[in-house]
Amino acid sequence: MSFRTVNPKGAQFALKHAFDRVFALVLLVVLSPVILCTALAVLVSSRGPVLLRQRRIGRDGKVFDLYKFRSPIGGFLRLCSLDELPQLLNSV
Repeated sequence: MSFRTVNPKGAQFALKHAFDRVFALVLLVVLSPVILCTALAVLVSSRGPVLLRQRRIGRDGKVFDLYKFRSPIGGFLRLCSLDELPQLLNSV
């Protein structure tokens, strides 16, 4: 296994960053029915907000908000990784 460093201001990094954003946007559109149904299930099953927000530290020490679905049906959501879908918002 080998590692290569990538210049964060270089063309390769910019291309990867653009690809990640476009792919996340496509996934959001394709998965929007699943996201909507999950949000409705969370809303019906519990009181309070549909999304859980956690502060995290990302690249270069920058703070960002990580979003996940929360609810009493969380076990099922975690088993199917549906609770992670709102994280696509961070990539767009």
